Amino acid sequence: MHRKVDNNVCNLYTTYTDDVIPACGIGCSGNMKVIRNWKLLDWCTGEVYTYIQVIKATDEKAPTFTVKNATVGVDPWGCAANWNVGQPWELADNCAKAEEIKWGVKVPSGVTLSGTAPNYRITGLTKGTHKITYWASDCCGNVSEKTATLTVIDASAPVAVAKQNIVMSLTGSGTGADGAGKIYGWQIDNGSYDHCSDVRFEVRRVDGGSCGNVGANGTHNNNSTYNDNNGYPSEVPGAVWFHPQDNAQDTDGGAFVKFCCEDIPAGADFGLHDVELRVWDDGNMNGVVGDNDIIDGMKDNYNTTWVTIRVENKLPPALVCPPDVTITCDMELNLSLDAETNVNDVNLTMTGYPQAYDLCSNLQVTYKDQWVGSHDPVCKSGTVRRTFKVTKGAVVVTCAQFITVSTITVPFTVTFPGQNQTDAWDKCSFTLEDARDAANATIKRPIVNYGQCDIVGENITIDTFLFEDGACKKWRVKYSYKNWCTGERSTQSQVTNRTLVCIQRCNSIVY
Repeated sequence: MHRKVDNNVCNLYTTYTDDVIPACGIGCSGNMKVIRNWKLLDWCTGEVYTYIQVIKATDEKAPTFTVKNATVGVDPWGCAANWNVGQPWELADNCAKAEEIKWGVKVPSGVTLSGTAPNYRITGLTKGTHKITYWASDCCGNVSEKTATLTVIDASAPVAVAKQNIVMSLTGSGTGADGAGKIYGWQIDNGSYDHCSDVRFEVRRVDGGSCGNVGANGTHNNNSTYNDNNGYPSEVPGAVWFHPQDNAQDTDGGAFVKFCCEDIPAGADFGLHDVELRVWDDGNMNGVVGDNDIIDGMKDNYNTTWVTIRVENKLPPALVCPPDVTITCDMELNLSLDAETNVNDVNLTMTGYPQAYDLCSNLQVTYKDQWVGSHDPVCKSGTVRRTFKVTKGAVVVTCAQFITVSTITVPFTVTFPGQNQTDAWDKCSFTLEDARDAANATIKRPIVNYGQCDIVGENITIDTFLFEDGACKKWRVKYSYKNWCTGERSTQSQVTNRTLVCIQRCNSIVY
């Protein structure tokens, strides 16, 4: 049992001196080791006693602090993140001054830590979660650690790269004005990429009609949207989000856009139209590129670019001639030997019409004829080569039809009902017009029978005979006929005489 020495009772006197040594290093304030040298004097005996006492005063508590979890995104170049380490919060120690407290971090394998406090930097952080251990120590070597979770997400959109000035030439069935064409996302892409995942393409047109690319309701313009929200009926906060420019009626999934004749302005050789290319990655890391899921706050990322499409109609027109045909010379042929004739201006029912097809317009077709081989152009017999032509810009397309024109054999006969007859004539003159007047019953014109294609020439001569000093006249009318196609001839004469009974009357016609 120890008790304080009472000098008045025991005649014991004490004194001491201290030697102070830093306990935790020089400059670590408040931490020391003291070597205390005690001396005791017994006045009664005169004896002096010496004792050494060691006193240690040190800080044995580690610094305190808090850490915060963090989220960083990868950069677009290597699917890895770099993080400037945040300082620990509320870092303090019960004894050490602030400048006497040290802190740092420990990182998992595979990443690189550089720098010094307070400017640490961690590089090479892959997607996912990483445990970052903070430590803090005071000057007495007391150390505390806490772990923060660093989540690395892919919030970096893909790099979207597109071709420019794409030229599209429409195609069609070849039998109608139905020119059309499709452009797919992969055709527009020019090396788009994402360093963390594969990419997926979607395309839509900025303007223009559907060109027959209609959605589920039969009217929606699929060209104007990307897809149908990937089939999700509605958004769910924190779980499902809808992409811009999507529509539930879309049925092409953004795979392609269509172009057609409507995209080439009337009278122009081409049309210019912009197409957007949307490039998706798998930012939420669920294995599906470009979906609508939100997973732990992460979404798939997209980037857009665009391309100008030049839409042209470069296919030559198609021209199909009617089959070769044989007709008779009496059928309507509509020969065009000297100039091009538009097929719409004539009747080609007997020989047939051509069919001209172009992707985007109704073409004007003309034709020109030429006799080939032995033929008779007067009597319309022989073979005609009919060349049809259609012109589209500098492109000329032709086809040929051969038309065989055959004659109709009909006996060439002339019947003379008034041969050598005499009829009264009630005029005092007789002219060619009278001889040709078939409506006058007195003029019994010959009846000529010949083929429909024969060319028959008629020659009329009138001989006048005067009697009684001109008081009486007779006319002899001669009809001559020649079939120029067969060479046959026929002649009839009719004599007309006039006897003057009264000055205004002619008496008779003699045959």
